[in-house]
Amino acid sequence: MKLFPSMVVCLGLALSSAAAAPDYWPIDLGHLGGTQTFARGLNDSGQVVGWSVNSSGQTEAFVWSNGVITGLGFLPGGTTSVANAVNNRGHVTGYSYVSGTSYHVFLYASNSMFDIGTLGSTNGLASAINAQDELTGSSPTVLRPTVNSSFLWRTGQFIRISSPAGVYSCDGYGISDSGQVCGSTGIDAGGVRWWDYVWKDTTGNAVVDGDERQVLGSLGVIYTTGSESVALAMNNIDQVVGWTSVTNAWYPQH
Repeated sequence: MKLFPSMVVCLGLALSSAAAAPDYWPIDLGHLGGTQTFARGLNDSGQVVGWSVNSSGQTEAFVWSNGVITGLGFLPGGTTSVANAVNNRGHVTGYSYVSGTSYHVFLYASNSMFDIGTLGSTNGLASAINAQDELTGSSPTVLRPTVNSSFLWRTGQFIRISSPAGVYSCDGYGISDSGQVCGSTGIDAGGVRWWDYVWKDTTGNAVVDGDERQVLGSLGVIYTTGSESVALAMNNIDQVVGWTSVTNAWYPQH
């Protein structure tokens, strides 16, 4: 889970002009004392989140706002944290290690990092957060410690979103303000395929009913090895973006 690209990420901001198209220029976000910074999320106020190597050589979640980069710290027991998303309230989510090998979902709000936990296993991470502080991401369960399930977390409750067959991994990557989740799930279609999906708890019963999950398929040759797709993000009118194979192989992807 620890990725250390040799780069400092810059943010492009727009300057509007009535007489010309917007101009863009890079802003160096800086670092937490180390030499590497990686941005992973952005809100409408221009706050940026991600990870940066601090002066102790630790990978630490950060928020950048109005020219200032601030480390968010770690959950107790860990020395690595990564921020993946921030909403317009300035609340941040991602994951933080709680030991040398285990990491939990966190929610950062009111200047504090809260341990949201997992679906029951030792590991869990959040990929996205909406305006209501609802989260989605991935975590295994105790019964299947090597198989991820997606989740919707809201008001202290995890709703597990498993693959249709229940035996393949399912990962959550995007969430709308209405609580609709998108991601990628394994399905059994003449062999395992990884296809994008959307899900929403339309009944409000905190259970994944069969007709609530929609597998979107791919532009590749259906039921052929390599026909794959992933939904990575969605907006508040339920439009979804990601990538899909267009043949019976992983590449090319569109």
